Amino acid sequence: MRKNAKAIDHIEKIWNTALKSLKFMKHIAEYFRMNPEIVVLLLKRLKNPRIALSHGRILMEAVKHKTVLFFILNSSLVWRIFEIIQNKGTVYTTQQQLFEIFRVMLTRESTGNKKVVARFLKKKYTQVQSKI
Repeated sequence: MRKNAKAIDHIEKIWNTALKSLKFMKHIAEYFRMNPEIVVLLLKRLKNPRIALSHGRILMEAVKHKTVLFFILNSSLVWRIFEIIQNKGTVYTTQQQLFEIFRVMLTRESTGNKKVVARFLKKKYTQVQSKI
């Protein structure tokens, strides 16, 4: 069990380093675009309190990329965030982390992100408002 926790920490460090790297940014964004199931997997794993924090950190860095942000906001995954938050079995720290991820998704200071978020809010504002 301890070995597994250490492996999860290593995976988190590798992903976060790659996601923050300007050198790899283009490649990481392309990788997420070609493998959207990674984002789906990260969201599914947030239901498990043992690994939710590390997967949440990876997701936090991932949503800062326009490609990932666009994918989430233009799919049902954005609503899955609220489903996880509203699930009675979700621990408070995971709920907090998901609200922070959603806040970053909507307020990130980037020209490309602003356009994606504006389009999303224009189409889905009432739905977002009802979830919050």
